[in-house]
Amino acid sequence: MIAAGHDARHTRELPNGNATSDEDIMTIADHEDRVVMTKDGDFRNSHLLRGRPRRLLHVRVGNLSNESLLAMVVGHLVEIEEALLRCHHVELTATSLICHLE
Repeated sequence: MIAAGHDARHTRELPNGNATSDEDIMTIADHEDRVVMTKDGDFRNSHLLRGRPRRLLHVRVGNLSNESLLAMVVGHLVEIEEALLRCHHVELTATSLICHLE
């Protein structure tokens, strides 16, 4: 997403890298007003139950190579950006983009 002009960070860039806890990821994302992009359903559950992370892109596409996943996100980037302006929880599936209004 950096190539598209977004200030993106991967968990491996955080102090504890990929061992960073979900709680710490949410705290950092909310503090820095970032969107958490994840395939992990635990973030969806936390968002729905606790409002954390505040902004979430939940990718639900099953097992894809990183290359295919990146191509899918880039292919829908404009729609994802527009959806995140309208709602704090966006879900990307293999066939649709769903904007969950809170």
